[in-house]
Amino acid sequence: HPLQVSYAHAPTTPATAQQPQFTDPASYMSAFQNQMVVPAIPNVVKPKANYTNKSGRKLFVGQIPWNTSEEEMRTLMQEFGTVEEVIMLKDKITGQGKGCGFVIFANPSEAQNAIQSLNDKRIMPPMNHAMQVKFADSDGTSKEPKLFVGMVPRTATPDDVKAVFANFGNLVEVAMIKKNNVNSGACFVRYETTESCDLAISQLNGVYQMEGSLRPLCVKYAEAPKNDPASQLQKLMQAN
Repeated sequence: HPLQVSYAHAPTTPATAQQPQFTDPASYMSAFQNQMVVPAIPNVVKPKANYTNKSGRKLFVGQIPWNTSEEEMRTLMQEFGTVEEVIMLKDKITGQGKGCGFVIFANPSEAQNAIQSLNDKRIMPPMNHAMQVKFADSDGTSKEPKLFVGMVPRTATPDDVKAVFANFGNLVEVAMIKKNNVNSGACFVRYETTESCDLAISQLNGVYQMEGSLRPLCVKYAEAPKNDPASQLQKLMQAN
């Protein structure tokens, strides 16, 4: 019999080529330029923001009526975003409000929006001064609970200063700033927490005047002095 020759049949189910996976753009482009099988691009899902840290979301709110409730503050702040928590500061003995509190937003952009819309702009009746709305740690970053206090009478003693600032939290230290062994009219006050600092600033800065002084106190977060305390004193006094 004559030899019969026929073409071999192709497989009924073609083999599926394993497409390579690439994790960087350079290897992907190299494969494409060499006419390789175009790899499947991984579907990358961007994770949702998880703001577990309160920094940048927690605001200090001052210059508000002493009888402001948490519900009233929440209603006001919900104009600017999702409010997670409201804390109104109250006297531990009498339960009376201290005219300030803290508000925590869901994300930093909402907190920033509240600052831009309210700080030094809106007045809550019957207050005469505009609200103070700022990051609870002053600028959204961690700060030392230490204050610079200017416009202190030169005759004032550390005990005189403590009598004023002890109302806002537990004091750690009061240090008078001296030049040539003479009081310069300023001091440093250190608290245990930045919350106490924020409260003291809200209630005293530009408002409270110590007996024997010609102007109200200048109360701000202390900055790391570049040279000496006198240079910082001059810088802060000029800003007022």
